[in-house]
Amino acid sequence: MPAEGYFVSDLAINYTKRKYEIGLAVENLFNTKWNEAQFETTSRLKDEPAPVTELHFTPGVPFFAKLRVAIFF
Repeated sequence: MPAEGYFVSDLAINYTKRKYEIGLAVENLFNTKWNEAQFETTSRLKDEPAPVTELHFTPGVPFFAKLRVAIFF
């Protein structure tokens, strides 16, 4: 069972002045469904007649935005 590919876009914008900085970071800009880690495992419990193959995965980060403010002194 091959792992599925994915394409994820992030965005980062910063506005910097001498005394402060304001930034916006957006992860997974287009809200793509993706798996950060994917592992195929085959296992067989004591009472099972045949092995079972499963895909285990860690889901990727959904659309997420954060605003950042920094003050320089």
